[in-house]
Amino acid sequence: MWKIYVVGFLFFCSCSQLDREKIKDKYYVTKVDHVDDALDLSFMLDNGNFVGVIEPKVVSIGYDEDFIIVARVNSGGDRREYYIIELEPSVVRFPDENKLGPFSLEEFNSKRVELGLSEKLDFSLYWD
Repeated sequence: MWKIYVVGFLFFCSCSQLDREKIKDKYYVTKVDHVDDALDLSFMLDNGNFVGVIEPKVVSIGYDEDFIIVARVNSGGDRREYYIIELEPSVVRFPDENKLGPFSLEEFNSKRVELGLSEKLDFSLYWD
């Protein structure tokens, strides 16, 4: 009987999120197992659990000391959406409060100027 529990436990563990790549501070790109080749941007809580900040399908990210910029393909797959995340060390409980967007490319570029994002900050990480 205990073998059934062990096999069930291993199956359950294997169905959780598969891969993570740290981006900046507590922000990670996470491969989601229930959607083929889908990546989201997640925030790691103090207890080690992750909460999603930007839904799949994240396709590119850039970051510096103050901001993370994210491009994702919308759920319909017909357009790109852009986000800006302001990095603040005080954000722990509700990390999505620092998320701005979704924006069109034009709105995104306008918001970049408004917030004073560095011209050097670009999309340096890509996923297909």
